[in-house]
Amino acid sequence: MQVRWGSPKQEPHWHDLGRADKIPVALNDWLLTKGSLTQKVIARCRGHFHLEIVRHGWARAQLNERRLLLMSDSEWALCREVALCCDKTPLIFARTIIPNSTLKGSGRRLSCLGRKPLGELLFRDRSVLRSDLQIACVENNHSMFEGLAIKTNTKDKEIWGRRSVFFFAGQPLLVSEMFLPAIRHL
Repeated sequence: MQVRWGSPKQEPHWHDLGRADKIPVALNDWLLTKGSLTQKVIARCRGHFHLEIVRHGWARAQLNERRLLLMSDSEWALCREVALCCDKTPLIFARTIIPNSTLKGSGRRLSCLGRKPLGELLFRDRSVLRSDLQIACVENNHSMFEGLAIKTNTKDKEIWGRRSVFFFAGQPLLVSEMFLPAIRHL
């Protein structure tokens, strides 16, 4: 699975939950989950869960990601993109942006997760803080949608997502999760 996130002109428009409207009823429970989304998927998959690593390496974050993480335009980050799958069907595409400064000290663990879900680490550590959720609707004219649509063979006109900043050992990382069409049937 390869997903292109597009140029800054094509970035999704993220909104606080209070300003979000028209959330599809079938996605309400998923978008608003406060706990570990990974654990929720694992429970629903009944032993057929697997995590597919899409990308893991250094990248420039999108403009809106850099702003949210207070990163300079020249700063690079570790980018981890994964698909949470049930059987072989991708349900959620997750993108994590970890600034270099977050990877120091105990944050080094974030760079070597392998196939281990990030949520297992974040939700097990009670000292990890989380910002409020933001949501976005990515329409089919967005370049990111093209890669997701090809992989999932969807004819949908939009894909919904959410994101939040986690603070691990006091340092930020951004987790964005896009809910693929198959999630509605789980």
